[in-house]
Amino acid sequence: MICKICKNDFNKSRYAINVCRKCYNKQWRENNEEGLKKYKKQYRKDHFEHLTIVAWKKMGLIELEGVYTYQSLFEYYISISHCEVCENKLKGSRDRCMDHCHTTNIFRWVLCRNCNRCDKWWIIYQNK
Repeated sequence: MICKICKNDFNKSRYAINVCRKCYNKQWRENNEEGLKKYKKQYRKDHFEHLTIVAWKKMGLIELEGVYTYQSLFEYYISISHCEVCENKLKGSRDRCMDHCHTTNIFRWVLCRNCNRCDKWWIIYQNK
């Protein structure tokens, strides 16, 4: 069959007559844009811990057996209200960064975005 929207050949679709799956899904997303935004926002709120831990695993952060688990590390991460180097107040989750060693992948501390961006934090920390 040929899709009446994109004019490409496709196998018979069960979603709509004479429309390929790609075009059908695109139309559905366009028609339900507001509902999808609300759903995604609520999903991120409800699954914040899980999504954060998955991001940590992707960047290489590892659990240390007997020292910390991902869940205990997440609780610590959320409880920090000030940068552990410059002691500036952390405004929100976007300002809070998980610092870890890139060779061993072991957690070091929670930093603000400014301290995490540069390596000057080590000099600041040593001069305290």
